[in-house]
Amino acid sequence: MPFFCFVESSLVGLQYMQPLDADFIDDARGEAAGLLRHHERAYAAHIFADDEFVATIRAADIASS
Repeated sequence: MPFFCFVESSLVGLQYMQPLDADFIDDARGEAAGLLRHHERAYAAHIFADDEFVATIRAADIASS
């Protein structure tokens, strides 16, 4: 099942959807967390399986772990 990640950022026009390499939701969560760490102004990553929403990861949540 293909996973996609919609990254939200505080920079106008920087929101984007990116395909993930993950085959399983736990791997998709890890990739999404990596995207949040990589993009300094990103504050949330929303994971979709095909067109179905499955999870949101917030930068504040991974910063405190």
